[in-house]
Amino acid sequence: MAKKYKITRKQIKQDDKFLAAIKGVTKKIVVHDEEEKGIDWMHVLKIGVTVLSIVILVGGAVFGFVAYRGKKAERLMAPADVVYRAPLVTEEDYKANPQYASIGAYIDKKKKWSDAVDQFNIVVKNYPNSKYGVMALLNLGNCYYELEEYQEAVSYYQKYLDKVGLDDPFASLARQSMAYAFEALGDLGKAEEIYTSLTGEEGSTIAVMSLLDLARVYEQKNELDKAIGALDRVVQSDQIDSPSFYKLKRRAEGKLQMLKARAGKEST
Repeated sequence: MAKKYKITRKQIKQDDKFLAAIKGVTKKIVVHDEEEKGIDWMHVLKIGVTVLSIVILVGGAVFGFVAYRGKKAERLMAPADVVYRAPLVTEEDYKANPQYASIGAYIDKKKKWSDAVDQFNIVVKNYPNSKYGVMALLNLGNCYYELEEYQEAVSYYQKYLDKVGLDDPFASLARQSMAYAFEALGDLGKAEEIYTSLTGEEGSTIAVMSLLDLARVYEQKNELDKAIGALDRVVQSDQIDSPSFYKLKRRAEGKLQMLKARAGKEST
């Protein structure tokens, strides 16, 4: 399984109105009829400097507000990340190695991921639109997947995608994880749909992985010809030059031979 400060809309609208008003005042000061005489340009300059100062002060206040909230969200995210990344070990190893206690290792899988859910929910509740609040949605999806609460996992992956869109760097991972959850729920149709869309990301490792995922779904649906076709695409691919790709390719080659033999037996 694949293992993110905004100002409120009201504030943004208020700032826009303020800036619009400033522009209106500036325009009235600077733009003048050609027939006007005796304009006090020093007075105009003073007003312009005052306007610029106000704009800078407002901008600084907004930036400071955003930075302040960002730091608070980051502080809430830190303990959630600690739990999320904490190792899972056996009870024997935990007792034998005192270091596991010092780094917060877990021996109970359900407790680890439940604790992580609690921590990430605090971030989402307090700072839903911060980058940390958004990333917490993705992590919550992963936590629920580990807890085998697959419908909840799908829900949080979708919430994350709704926030960031499909062009986000982690969107493909979220979609892939969602497909895994659908597959675990037995909804092979939706899983197939997502895997198929991910295979279109040419040149990426996730596209190759999705072909293997598709082959697995087709095999579960007893559509062996389609499974063989998906694996053939992996074997024939030479677009990616990386150790992980070649591992996937070898996996595909081994599975392909098994499916071809199986298809041959079933056709006789």
